[in-house]
Amino acid sequence: MTTQQMIELIRQHHPDIGETEAIMLLNRAKDQLCERVDLLRDKDTSLTTTASTTEYTIPTGTLKVYEVYVGSDQAYRISGRPIIGEMEDLRSETYYYWVERDKIYIVEGGSSTAYTAASLTITIYRSYLDADITTDGVAHTMDMPSRFHEALVDWAIGRGYKRPPMDDERRKNAIFFDKNFEMTLKRAKKYIRSDMQDGGFVVPCDY
Repeated sequence: MTTQQMIELIRQHHPDIGETEAIMLLNRAKDQLCERVDLLRDKDTSLTTTASTTEYTIPTGTLKVYEVYVGSDQAYRISGRPIIGEMEDLRSETYYYWVERDKIYIVEGGSSTAYTAASLTITIYRSYLDADITTDGVAHTMDMPSRFHEALVDWAIGRGYKRPPMDDERRKNAIFFDKNFEMTLKRAKKYIRSDMQDGGFVVPCDY
């Protein structure tokens, strides 16, 4: 579904909504879907360790960090902030990380907490926000599977019906499109639980 198609569907219900407002609503819906379901997941390898540094900026759009590897070794999540050069009871030759806001911190355990060696690839398995829809873009270039594009339209239409003046008809319409959006959320959660597989079938075997 292209951006223009989504805008046209919104304007069938709300002809007074302009293109800029429609795209703003679609992007808010897109963010909600990504955040509430962790719909998009990938492996980011854009960061590299630097000498005498523990702090790195998390890749743009990251929502949750699931696993981290430094080079080929898994790093283990910890709470708190160990101090470089002090004994912190961290296992020797093992990497550790913690996340604070938009930063990820990485250290190496040993007789005392140490900086990591330089030039090692930091691999982050994460969920992330899809790129914003733009006026000159098309929705099918988003990472989000196309089957979920209609949910963005449902959310935007429902939001439009919540604008004043409210009456019983507008309230019913808002509830209807909100329910459609929530139903898609449930399908998306099922899609994620199935490891992003649509299903399968049993292959018959002779025993």
